[in-house]
Amino acid sequence: DMLVWERALHTGKLLKPASWKLAFTPYKLTPEESTGYGYGWAVGKLQGTPIVHHGGGINGFRTYALRLPEQKVFVAVLANSDSGNVHPEVLAKKAAALAMGKPFVEPKEIALDAKTLDAFAGVYETDDEDKRSFTTRDGKLMMARGDRSPVALKAYAKNGFFVPGTLARFEFERDAQGKVSHVTVDNEGERVRSARVGDAPPERAAVKIDNARFDAWAGTYQLAPQFTITVSREGERY
Repeated sequence: DMLVWERALHTGKLLKPASWKLAFTPYKLTPEESTGYGYGWAVGKLQGTPIVHHGGGINGFRTYALRLPEQKVFVAVLANSDSGNVHPEVLAKKAAALAMGKPFVEPKEIALDAKTLDAFAGVYETDDEDKRSFTTRDGKLMMARGDRSPVALKAYAKNGFFVPGTLARFEFERDAQGKVSHVTVDNEGERVRSARVGDAPPERAAVKIDNARFDAWAGTYQLAPQFTITVSREGERY
């Protein structure tokens, strides 16, 4: 059914050429800033090749579909789960890269000692809106983008790391004195180089909250229609 739909779109049975062009033209917020998004489809590159793609999901399922216009390749991945290790986007992009003869190389984890990992710690900046912080914790290198929660990286080379279950790779560089100075983020073949601009921020310290104070916050909170979270305490655990 997905293939029938995709062929109907690309053979002009559903949309006029002008509408088709609008759907796959990335619109700009300013002359210099592209949204990377057309009318209902994301537009970008995979391994340097033009791609149009989109994902979806809600309670119980996740999906992803993409098309390589130049190669006339269409991939759709449907999963009847919204959790676990199955990532439709990653699977779809791996399949598409394989189909066009530019497969992603699967990294193999290697062990690095704590001293080596500590050398990569710091804040790296591409511009004022794109910063990444690298820290070490329990023998692992952690990465956080902006104010997002940190994720654990795994090493595949002396200066290279990857995020399990994704296509993201991080390659660190050193200056003439041997100090780590830059990191290049390789995301699906698109490479962005960031300079080290400072030391890693200190980790947030856990603090003890008085039970009575916490209990005043306990309850059910509505984040959106039909979407709530419940905060409660069991003994000394929150």
